[in-house]
Amino acid sequence: MYSCDEYNTNVLGTRFNPANALVSQFVHHVYIEYKDSDTHIWGPYKDLIDVQREGSRLSITSTDDSLALIVYGNAMGDSAHYMNGQLKITIDRDFALYLNGLNIHSNSGPAIEVQDDEQICYLVVTNGSKNILRDSIYQTQYHDGSIQEADGCLYVSGQLYLDGKGQLSILNAAEARYDADLGDSIYTHAIYARGGLFCNYALQADLTSCYGDAIHTSGSEVKLINGTWRLYPGRDTINTEGAAITISETAKVYINDSIYSTTNPDAN
Repeated sequence: MYSCDEYNTNVLGTRFNPANALVSQFVHHVYIEYKDSDTHIWGPYKDLIDVQREGSRLSITSTDDSLALIVYGNAMGDSAHYMNGQLKITIDRDFALYLNGLNIHSNSGPAIEVQDDEQICYLVVTNGSKNILRDSIYQTQYHDGSIQEADGCLYVSGQLYLDGKGQLSILNAAEARYDADLGDSIYTHAIYARGGLFCNYALQADLTSCYGDAIHTSGSEVKLINGTWRLYPGRDTINTEGAAITISETAKVYINDSIYSTTNPDAN
């Protein structure tokens, strides 16, 4: 990784190698830094994304089919200087999203929101990195006059493939809200991957939802082959709305600090 004060450069940050074979096709790298209640975007392929920003709230759109976003920095602050931020990505292709030391808190919806229809978000939690995502308040989101779902601290509308051996800590603290249009109470979740969640890498995940599910999908499979998973749900641990849940013997899963055993396979 590189960090500098001269972000608009085609020189610094040109050396980039994909993390592994899973994300080898994503070679158009763009760096995104959260710093001092602002965001800085740089690198040789930065013109492949369109950006809207409001302080540390960043919205990115792209149609590139080889995009790798490398995101790092602080949009959470500390006890002396509290900050809020967000990363929203709208894309119609598979892409790679690298978290390399990202701390972000959102007080309006997901910390990270990916609207990618039925595409795949390859989320690389880079080796040795520590990443924290938090949220606090949601409201119903609309797009072209229709409700656009985004009810997770880490929300992906398509499939989510987790990669890397870093640490990912998610705290979903938002209370349930009543939605008049839907006529129902809406719960949010730590990870909500509508198209399913898959992990075959030894990352460390600490997922807490105070009122919702630790992992939620919309009728799509969850497959945990590897990694250490510490899950603290307010409702269900893993809720796939009836789809298969696969937890391999090579994955360590703790539910409220008790290790999951295949002799008791009901993870909900």
